[in-house]
Amino acid sequence: MNQRCPSEAVGQIRIVPLGVHRIFVGVFLGAPGRTRTCDPRLRRPPLYPTELRARGQRCTTHGAVGDSNPTARSPTRVIADEDGCKRRTECSRVHEHGRNAAARSEPATRGLEGRRSIQLSYGHVGNVVPRTVQSRCYHTTAAPMPITDLRDPLACALDDAIAGRSSALHELLTRGSRLPGPRINAALADSFAAACRTRGPAADSVAIAMASLSPTQAPGATVYEFLPACGLIALGARAGTDPEARSRLLAVLHRHADDTRYRVRDAAVLGLSRAGAMDGDGLLGSVDSWMEGYFHAAAVLHAAAREPWLSNLENATLVVERLDQAFALARSAPRAAARFPGYKELVAAIGTDPASIAARFGRPVFELLERWAAVDDPSLRAAVSDLLASSKLAGRFGPDIARVRSALAASLPPPRNPDHYVGPTRRRGRQR
Repeated sequence: MNQRCPSEAVGQIRIVPLGVHRIFVGVFLGAPGRTRTCDPRLRRPPLYPTELRARGQRCTTHGAVGDSNPTARSPTRVIADEDGCKRRTECSRVHEHGRNAAARSEPATRGLEGRRSIQLSYGHVGNVVPRTVQSRCYHTTAAPMPITDLRDPLACALDDAIAGRSSALHELLTRGSRLPGPRINAALADSFAAACRTRGPAADSVAIAMASLSPTQAPGATVYEFLPACGLIALGARAGTDPEARSRLLAVLHRHADDTRYRVRDAAVLGLSRAGAMDGDGLLGSVDSWMEGYFHAAAVLHAAAREPWLSNLENATLVVERLDQAFALARSAPRAAARFPGYKELVAAIGTDPASIAARFGRPVFELLERWAAVDDPSLRAAVSDLLASSKLAGRFGPDIARVRSALAASLPPPRNPDHYVGPTRRRGRQR
């Protein structure tokens, strides 16, 4: 039998004055007073150890010292000492009531008792008060409680950065960047962008300063690469909500779309997509200058094929025009450009991103793909073929896909006749 229940360990009375007029009395109940189940020991301790109770709290508020009816707010009797403090009497009745409340309020532990019983009793209590005990708490408004600063640490750090103290913000962002690693902390970056969008133009200088960090100041594959990425995403969010500052903020995104750090380039794409979420067709019409560079045109395709910009696009003619500009840029590239990283990125974007756009707009995009099928460049033909194999298009656009495949087969150059092949004609030996 495990029935050791000392009352002095179960209830501990604490008297906390809240100002001059009200007195708060807290009774803390629970571990380590006794076990939660005082039952016969019929279980194996290695498999099912004894479960301890979680700590609870019961609070009451009493009247002012010297009131004619000091027990008006409490079911128990309260007396005043000479120093003005109040003490509770009938402690044994309080202890017994607290034990019953704690036993009723805590649910039974189900499953994996051997591993989680102690954790349930100690690991998750904190300052939580059981619901049955909360219903018996009395509140007062006579004395104001001290209020602490409960703002978000990110918001506080951003306000300090706006005031000229950016060290706390940089430390907070780098600590939560999840770098070096495969992906940045996108949730933290979005939270920073939302905070900058809330503060409006006051936060633009902070975001621009972070986005302008050079590879020397924020090297790639380090935690500091997260700072320019957050700045670009925040600038994109601001560009979508402030039409007057849009051209100035998009210029910063354009400048970093071909950055040597690939996470910064990806952040420029995310920023462009955030801007398109607010003004879909309007932003697509203002990125005409982006279609002149390999990395920049690829960034437009990547951003337009992502949510939330894709859902806000309505003008199919403008979308097809931007796709055709990107394809024309890749088709007119010199042969030496095939080794450029920007050209490879653009070809990869042509082979993947139009699938989402075709699923959104349908026939106008497939008519464009039919015209693309007549190209002679093997890399672009392979990109169109990969685009048709996308799982986003297979179930809905079967006839359109078959029509584009037929156009690819019709434009295929004839195979070389092996009978007419005479071998290499270039003389590689040195003449003596």
